[in-house]
Amino acid sequence: ETDLAATKETLLKILTLDEYAQYNLLVTLISYSSEGDVKCHFERVPIREIMKKDSKYQKDIKSIQTSCATCISQGLRLASEKVKDGELTAITVHTDGYANDPSATSEAMSLLKICDDMRGKDVFVNTLAYGDYTDFRLLSRVANAGSGSCIKAGKIGDVYSSLYNSTK
Repeated sequence: ETDLAATKETLLKILTLDEYAQYNLLVTLISYSSEGDVKCHFERVPIREIMKKDSKYQKDIKSIQTSCATCISQGLRLASEKVKDGELTAITVHTDGYANDPSATSEAMSLLKICDDMRGKDVFVNTLAYGDYTDFRLLSRVANAGSGSCIKAGKIGDVYSSLYNSTK
């Protein structure tokens, strides 16, 4: 059971709203699935380029696939490596899975360690959970460690206002 379609749809809606609210935003898209399956689709692209009708970037978002297990830490680690000094960065982790690859315990430790390593930098981490098969407690701990919010995906207005509040 996957909520990948809802995840991609919500991501596009958030970007649509961001285009107006934060038109100078640069966006990097990283997808992850099972361990070893992490990919940076595009990096530091101005949001207005992403939101152009039928852009290559929107096609990239729509083409994301997943496999069975979920290794969130590899995505967060790659995102943390892209943070630049003196530039405010918001990392939003979208997941419809349980962080369990290679194991739930090692994933929890890795995620919290990555957040800890980013402390003192101009970065915060939001987590966005889709569907009922997510470890909401762990996602809350990660968001808390990353000075962000943990949000359960639902109505786009609620999701966006939660993200926007932590951005402020």
